[in-house]
Amino acid sequence: ELARTGVAGLERFFVINIDHHAGNAMYGAVNWFDGGAAACGEMVFDVIRSLDVPLTKEMAMHVYVAILTDTGSFHFSSLSPRTFDICRQALEAGADPVWVARTVYDSNSIGRIRLSSAILSTLEVDPSGRLATIRVDRGMARATGGSYDDLEGLINEPLTVKSVLAVAFFKEWEPGVYRVSFRSKGEVDVRSVAQQFGGGGHKNASGCTVAGDLAAVCAQVVPLALAAIERAALANT
Repeated sequence: ELARTGVAGLERFFVINIDHHAGNAMYGAVNWFDGGAAACGEMVFDVIRSLDVPLTKEMAMHVYVAILTDTGSFHFSSLSPRTFDICRQALEAGADPVWVARTVYDSNSIGRIRLSSAILSTLEVDPSGRLATIRVDRGMARATGGSYDDLEGLINEPLTVKSVLAVAFFKEWEPGVYRVSFRSKGEVDVRSVAQQFGGGGHKNASGCTVAGDLAAVCAQVVPLALAAIERAALANT
């Protein structure tokens, strides 16, 4: 939706909406939706090529960063040979994958490390070992010297556990409101969970906003996440 840009007043202009996320609100004067694209960066690359302009080093860097981050560092199931072909062309145009990786993933603050430690200490795993939950509130951020800007990628840590198929990350946004992020492996469709609360995203990476205290929010979300895991398991039998 348009509000996701964080830029006020865009609705006054001629808006072109380029997206690949299921549930897009089609808010633009022109809407280009491609659910088969692994990243919006792939679609932007098509625009660059269609305009018949040179792919500069700066453009290539932006395209590569967009694809790297939107695919969860090439973790999501929407990847295709085309994804890597675009990255190849970006590298040929001057994108530096080592510099990008160091800049995006290896430039953390001490506050982030401390906050990450506090959040991971909240880790809970359901009895089946397939669903992990973590949480954060504003007090934890203040106490560790971190910030919510430091949370990018942290949700993937519990997913590195072999048995864990999905993660739900509960972030206190304001009193009585939580933003819930989901990540999953394989055929576990966490987007279907987020959509039940008005959210959306990728099959393996989605999010939503849920009102209520933490216990109430967890009581709503966790059973639905477990059901998504069970549906995937049944589909594979």
